[in-house]
Amino acid sequence: MHDHNNRETTILLVEDNEILREALRDLLEALHPDWQVVEAENGLQGIEAAKQMRPDVIMLDFNMPVMNGYEMALSLQARPETSQIPLILNSSEDSTNPLIVRLRTMCSAVLNKPFSLHDLETLFRDHFPQLAASEQPFVPTLHAILA
Repeated sequence: MHDHNNRETTILLVEDNEILREALRDLLEALHPDWQVVEAENGLQGIEAAKQMRPDVIMLDFNMPVMNGYEMALSLQARPETSQIPLILNSSEDSTNPLIVRLRTMCSAVLNKPFSLHDLETLFRDHFPQLAASEQPFVPTLHAILA
């Protein structure tokens, strides 16, 4: 992981559904306003973005055009410059699909669609605590405003 004194946390979202990708970006930015959230709409674009940016985490869908999430993960793991970037599978695909089963083993965490803001926050808190260690959580602040 990166030294957060030198640069902000970067999350790469690789999702072909534009509405879901934008919603996910908005949720992540709401939870962690200081994070940079970058988007790609297929696995090939995701690989190119990962090579250029070296994000802290890549959240990817399984079922995408051009290159699916499994193919993308294989390609990332085969490259020294991207092989250590943690992956989060974000998918509604059936877990009995052999490629999904293999992809799950390549990922640090899984976020099943549909998911809630709480699910997203919990995933990052539990699996990537180093990314948000010095930050105040957004949701309690929101509760304080509404109280």
